[in-house]
Amino acid sequence: MKNKNILVAIIINVFITISEVAVGLFIGSLALISDAVHNFSDVGALGLSWWGEKEILTSRPLAIDKLEC
Repeated sequence: MKNKNILVAIIINVFITISEVAVGLFIGSLALISDAVHNFSDVGALGLSWWGEKEILTSRPLAIDKLEC
């Protein structure tokens, strides 16, 4: 379920990023373009979270209790 939520957040953020870039370029707003870059970094962070969660769920599902800090 976590992977699905992260994937939905990625899709929404990609849509917002593309929209902000398009509108920012159309009206010449540097603020919208810079916010789009910020949202793109959020997409990257969410992508890493999705990938990391996917690796945990598929590679070693029973090794979570063996983590040592």
